[in-house]
Amino acid sequence: KDGRVRYILATGIDVTERNKKEKALRESEQKVLKLNNELEQRVNDRTAALEHQIHESTILQQKLNELLRISPVVMVSTQPNEPYLITYISENIETIFGYSPEEMVGIPFRWRQIVHPEDAKKAPEVMHALKFTKSVSNEFQLRRKDGQYRNVLQVASLIRDFHGNPIEIHFSLQDITAQREYEHEIREREELYRSLAESARDFISVIDKDGRITYVNRFGAKMFGLLPEDM
Repeated sequence: KDGRVRYILATGIDVTERNKKEKALRESEQKVLKLNNELEQRVNDRTAALEHQIHESTILQQKLNELLRISPVVMVSTQPNEPYLITYISENIETIFGYSPEEMVGIPFRWRQIVHPEDAKKAPEVMHALKFTKSVSNEFQLRRKDGQYRNVLQVASLIRDFHGNPIEIHFSLQDITAQREYEHEIREREELYRSLAESARDFISVIDKDGRITYVNRFGAKMFGLLPEDM
């Protein structure tokens, strides 16, 4: 009553285990936070890598598309079995043959519609040959959208998976009309020059770089009492 301390009452609680648990919880939270940060960093790094790959792939695809656009060779991919649905065709088909990719992709390869009737008969032979060889080349006449036929060199390749099963057929189509017309013109000129040489009353011969006579007209050979093939 006089305000003096008579005694002190104290109680104690053992918090050792609680402190251990709290410490373990803090350490666990720190580990989880660290793992979350590491995971987030990995995700960010992977995302950045994927974005870079996509960017590089896009640039590569753009370059490839540009090369195909200016290329004289049309690239075509089809399913490996009838009706040989077209799965891809390069954009330059419109420049070279007049057909747009949109009107070709997703439909069967229209042999009868765009290939000369005589050549269309050989199409099954090409497809059959692909079963036994890696690639097959042939020439045929392809009808442009404007109705004009063009001479085309085709190379067909059958693509297989790791088990050897056919998965796709790749075609390359190149317009060789100008080349064939040039070759025809050369042959006609050769025939003309030969005809003129054979009708000439002069000695006419052709000698190669090694000094060998490769041609003598009949009048020239007759001067030596020989046939042209004997000189």
